[in-house]
Formats: sequence, structure tokens, C-alpha cells
Amino acid sequence: GGERVEGYSNALWTFLVAFFYWFGVPTWTSAKLMGAVFGVMALPFVAATTRRALVGYSPMFGLLAPLLLALSPQFVIWNSSGLENSLFCLLLSAGTWRVLVETEEPVRRPISAVLFFLLTMVRPEGVMYAGLGLVGVVMGAVVNRKPVVVLKWLLVFLVPWLAYNAWRYWYFAWFWPNTYYAKLGTGTKFKPFNWTGGGWKYIKNYFVLHGVIHLTPFVVMGLVGVKTRLRWLGLFVIAALSVLIFWDGQQYLSELPKWWRVVERHWVDLRVWAIAVSAVALGFATLFRPGWQARGLLWANAASGVFFALYSNGDWMKSHRWFNLISVSLVPVVVVGLVVVASLFRDIIVRVPTVVISHLPHWLRGGFSVRSAVIVIVVAL
Repeated sequence: GGERVEGYSNALWTFLVAFFYWFGVPTWTSAKLMGAVFGVMALPFVAATTRRALVGYSPMFGLLAPLLLALSPQFVIWNSSGLENSLFCLLLSAGTWRVLVETEEPVRRPISAVLFFLLTMVRPEGVMYAGLGLVGVVMGAVVNRKPVVVLKWLLVFLVPWLAYNAWRYWYFAWFWPNTYYAKLGTGTKFKPFNWTGGGWKYIKNYFVLHGVIHLTPFVVMGLVGVKTRLRWLGLFVIAALSVLIFWDGQQYLSELPKWWRVVERHWVDLRVWAIAVSAVALGFATLFRPGWQARGLLWANAASGVFFALYSNGDWMKSHRWFNLISVSLVPVVVVGLVVVASLFRDIIVRVPTVVISHLPHWLRGGFSVRSAVIVIVVAL
């Protein structure tokens, strides 16, 4: 009989669990089973999107993304946790894939709009990814010169979204779920220039503890390519971020010049702005190569997910829950980088003199394929 409280931030997941409970299925059982089923269902969509990002390469490489996801602790742990993560990953990967499909169809049915609307019901930040999906639809409409597609998409998305949120506001009288205010308060904990704060600490721990930091050069080169002039941009980004992140601006300097002291005082600011500018620059750089729309959407999703981890000041749960949601977008970008860099190694081996080739293992003498290069890189990592 008290005040109505929206004590959940995963509405669609809660509704599904309640639906099965209505038929007598225990909540623990339904949550675990749905987590397993939805997690597996996301894998084909991840593979299909990865294939579209690897135009000009064997479609078989698309299978590497779901394989790496199946080996990812975040993907496995949180899909079996009983929380909404697996449903979020499924709808995000399916919605991203569907946006790409709709740009290829002569008759476009905005099914992706429905998927992204459902995504907004799974978690509040789903609306951020829905906005990115809309950007993908707009870019496809510009390329195909069919602006009416954007209007259809907006109509299909906004009608149920406005209706659902109008009901929420009428029933609970708060714009966000109660859990949002309980965790972040009425203000915000967003402190992007606090390098030792909860947000950056959460991100740094994930990249270091899980070895993802070693894969970032592959991400960069996968976005810009290794056979284009933009590869120099990628190499510059890798070098600049390495200096800014791994050096504090004063170590190894016995005496700091007066002009450098100003730079050293703003080192963290430079570090954060360099990361933000690099993320945007890499997103634009990937637009100049085949498969740009798939790579662009994947990168936008991944970068936005990292931003959300920073904005929310990390997460109180262990095992880096937010990176489970990011993984379905970040892992395909990693795969693109692995394949692109492997193709460069293949080309280098082809130019190796015959005398050197004669001393190589027999499986390399007949021609070093991109596939074998990928295997070598993955095993080495």
C-alpha cells in the first residue's frame, strides 16, 4: 500500500521472469535457462556482423568472433548469472546485424527499430545504442538515397517507446528507475578527468587483468587498415596513446623545464582528451574502406559502452559486468584487426627469398595464408 517504486532497471527481463513464474517456473530456473539460450542465440548474429566487417576476406573468419566470445570470462559468467546481460547482448547484436541487413534489402522492413526498442526496455542505457542504430540507418539511407527509410524507422521505434515510457512515468512518477537514483544519486558521479577514480580504475583493471591491453593495437589497425594511407594514423594513435597512458610525464626526467611543468600538470587532461579524440578519429577513419558500416557500428557500440562504464563510475559487482555488454561489439573489432594484420604478415612472407623459405616448416613453404597467420597470432597472444 506504499509508494510505487520501480525497483528494477531491467524491465523486459523482469517481465519475462514474471511471465514464466506465472506458469509455475521458479525464477532461478527461468533466469538461468534464458541466460543460456539468449547467450547462444547471440553468437550467430555476432558472426554475421563480423563477416560484413571483413569484406574481401574469407567468411570463415567471422566464426572467430563467437569462438572468442565463448572463451571470454565476461560473456560466459554474466550470461549464466541470472541477470539481464544475455538478453541485452542478444538484442544489441541482433539489432546491429539487422541495421546492416536493412541497408541491403530492396524492401526495408524496420525490424531493427523493434529490436532496439526492446533493448531500451532491458537496460536504461539501451537508448544510447538505439541512437547509434539510428545513425547507422541514416547513413545507409544517405548512401541509398532513400530518406523515407529513416522516417519509417523512427515511427516504428518511437511509438512503442513513447507509449511505454509514458506509462512508466504515469505509474512510477520518476523518469529513471529507482536503481539509477540509488546508485548515482540525483546528481552524477561522472568525473572523466579523475584518472584514479572508480570509472577509469574499472576500465584499466579490465584491460590489464584480462590482457585486452595487448589487443588494442589490433583494434586500431583493424579500423584504419594496414594497406591504406590511414595506417599512419593508426600507428600515430598507438604511439601517442602508449606515451600518454604508460608515462606520467615526468618519470625518467631528472630536471623538468619550466614550459614542461605546465604540460605535466595537465597530463591527465591530455591523456583523457587523446583517448576521446582517438576514438572519434578511428571511427571516421574506418569509413573509407569496404565493410565500413559494420565496422563503424561495432566500434561506435564498443566505444560508447566503455564511455558508459566511465560515466557510471564502474560497477560494484565483480567480474566486470559492463564489459559483458561491450564484448559483442568489441570482440568482432578485435577479430577484424587480427585478420587485417595477419594479411600483412602473409604478404611479407610471400616476398621472402627462396633461400629463406627453404628453411621454413613445410606448412609455410606452400604459401602463408591469412588463416595460418591468424592462428599464429592468436596462439602467440
